[in-house]
Amino acid sequence: MGYLPPGRITWPLPIKYLGGQVTLRAMKRLNFGTHQNVTLREQGFIPARLQGDWLPDKWLQLFNNELRAPSKAPGFQRRLLKLILDDGEEVLAMPKQADRTIATKLVEVTHVGFVRWPRDPENNPLKLNIPVTVVNEDKMPVVKRGGYVHNMFSCLGGLPCTVETPDFPHTIVADMDLADSKGDFRWEHLEKQLPPGVTLQRGLRGFTDHPNFLVARAKKVRGS
Repeated sequence: MGYLPPGRITWPLPIKYLGGQVTLRAMKRLNFGTHQNVTLREQGFIPARLQGDWLPDKWLQLFNNELRAPSKAPGFQRRLLKLILDDGEEVLAMPKQADRTIATKLVEVTHVGFVRWPRDPENNPLKLNIPVTVVNEDKMPVVKRGGYVHNMFSCLGGLPCTVETPDFPHTIVADMDLADSKGDFRWEHLEKQLPPGVTLQRGLRGFTDHPNFLVARAKKVRGS
């Protein structure tokens, strides 16, 4: 079933929860292509690829039964996982891309694209979009009258940031109690939430190019 490295009959425990961190086993993938990937999945493996940090890419396969639970956890694609490779190397990586299918009753991951945590994060920080979670919007008069709060960064998958610490937040909260009288929640309300080691990516046209850009805005529905 799949590729088993020579001389490695006994593996460590399948999955460990180290605080909020998950450890997964990963094996080198030797077969490629659509048909071969289908066969891998039938055998209980998930094809994956490890990239980043100016190192050669590695094509891997993971155990589906180990990946299933963490892949359903909130913020899965914004968490660092520890991969134990079959050559003994241990790598911190983020599952930045996770392809899924709804062909069965359960939504299953079919392929994972991992990005390595950089060896020198100060000079080569990891770039990612941290989701913005809007709270207390139900207290706003506009929302009570049938309106809604528009998250300006939902289309990007979150606030574009660079991170130098592995303890970066998995989400950033936009508390609409802090919005101004017009119902606008701006960068000045959010700036203090970013911990040391997390920096906003400036200059993104239409999003972060303004000094005090808009993060979320309460809007009324036409006719209400």
